[in-house]
Amino acid sequence: MLDAAIRECQEEIGVTPLKPRLVGRLQFYMADDPDFLHDAHVFVTEQWAGGEPSESEEMRPQWFALNDIPYGEMWPDDYLWLPYLLDNKLFAGSVTIDNSRVASHTLQPVKTLEHI
Repeated sequence: MLDAAIRECQEEIGVTPLKPRLVGRLQFYMADDPDFLHDAHVFVTEQWAGGEPSESEEMRPQWFALNDIPYGEMWPDDYLWLPYLLDNKLFAGSVTIDNSRVASHTLQPVKTLEHI
């Protein structure tokens, strides 16, 4: 999973993260598809090689002040877990999406992600 996170950064924003850390794990479900499960691992890094992140078909990197994060323009679940990441807390949980909105969720800080 770490190799995949590094590769995604290289492909999607043109940088190589240095010393990425696993900070979260989320399971995503779809209300209208009982067989759907997407297991997501959230990594963070403060340093990278390759200059400034650049735009691709997948994303347009932008910097925001903490009070100006545009949650309304982001994935519908981001407002749930991003505050944990920004507060340097490990987190884990699940999110059920229904019609592009959060139908239900469980999310909590955790002490470790080793056994989750």
